[in-house]
Amino acid sequence: MNCRNCGAVYGEGANFCAICGTRVSYVAAPCAQPVTGLVRLHEGRMIAGVCAGLSWYYGWDLALVRVVVVLLAVLAFPVGIIAYLAAWLIIPEAPLCVVMPPMQQPIQGHPQT
Repeated sequence: MNCRNCGAVYGEGANFCAICGTRVSYVAAPCAQPVTGLVRLHEGRMIAGVCAGLSWYYGWDLALVRVVVVLLAVLAFPVGIIAYLAAWLIIPEAPLCVVMPPMQQPIQGHPQT
């Protein structure tokens, strides 16, 4: 099988990709429908999945979203942190068996599977 992040081949029992460290195995039942709305993702999550969900839903770069959120938290001290906590509570968490719809265009450097 191939890693969805870097395209490297990994073994059958692997939990993480040996090249990029991305989680490659999930224990979840298959979903009936793909998730189409804004949700907090499990994959790419650092704290609550808010930044990962925003970057996936709007098609933004995950690193850029995280930098903007940190800048808001530091520069607009109480407002940025309250906004992140509000998003954590308001945005629903994605089910473990989320089915991502296919991307319109492949990301440069990442093979489309």
